[in-house]
Amino acid sequence: MLHRLLILLLVCGLAACKKAPEAAQIVVWPELSAFDEIAAKAEGLAQVGDGAALRQMQPDVVKLGTAVTPATIPANAKNPAGLQQPLADLAELLTKLSTAPLNDDDLKTYTLALHPLVAVMMTEAGMPHIHANEGPHGGFFHPVFAVDGKQAATLEIKLHDDAGDLEVWLVQGGRDGPPLDLPLDSVLKLDLPDLKRSVELRVRDSQQNAGEDGVSNSRGGLTNYFIFPGETGADAKWLMGTAFAAKARLTLPGGHSSEVFVLKPHVHHE
Repeated sequence: MLHRLLILLLVCGLAACKKAPEAAQIVVWPELSAFDEIAAKAEGLAQVGDGAALRQMQPDVVKLGTAVTPATIPANAKNPAGLQQPLADLAELLTKLSTAPLNDDDLKTYTLALHPLVAVMMTEAGMPHIHANEGPHGGFFHPVFAVDGKQAATLEIKLHDDAGDLEVWLVQGGRDGPPLDLPLDSVLKLDLPDLKRSVELRVRDSQQNAGEDGVSNSRGGLTNYFIFPGETGADAKWLMGTAFAAKARLTLPGGHSSEVFVLKPHVHHE
């Protein structure tokens, strides 16, 4: 009896000593994340043909890119071996970008190759490809300014590349502010000057004004959610495609307007 009791205690003790499996740690690669942000911005400028702004950004692109080296690969990266070739390709691209003088076509070509390469590295490292200005609905944040030039609100805009439809959410102040509710009959105007086009965003309906998630955005006859084309029948095909990019500015009733930003579809590189 005593022998069996000792065996039972030993088994229980061994079980207690076993460590619970540790949760996988999130892969953090600060150098690559910082480069991802500027590479995405540079990509947008290249896509809309803003060569002057692209050249101004070029030194910072090279500086942040050269900080991404094999020595900075996180210890818990998913596939370190798979990062060697993308890192070599990145170094080659940055060398080309550092060569002076670069003509406009080469500058655009080399710049457009950066962000997709970052996406490959993030996949191999096991990192989520999420940008700093991505909002909770999968759109991108941009500040909105009052007539005095001070930031009054923030917009989140989402362009769906498969259908060309747009969604906009407005919040007061910074990106974490409460909803900026406007009357349901409000109309937001999005100008795309280089394309000589503009669109108007309105509520989906005057009852619930639900988003694509089915959640109502109507609060006492007010809302912060607007869409295009909705049920207007307007053509949105020209906004379709993952490669779409154009300079845009959103204007709200009362004269508030956004900065000029590059409108691009939300595309996660898998």
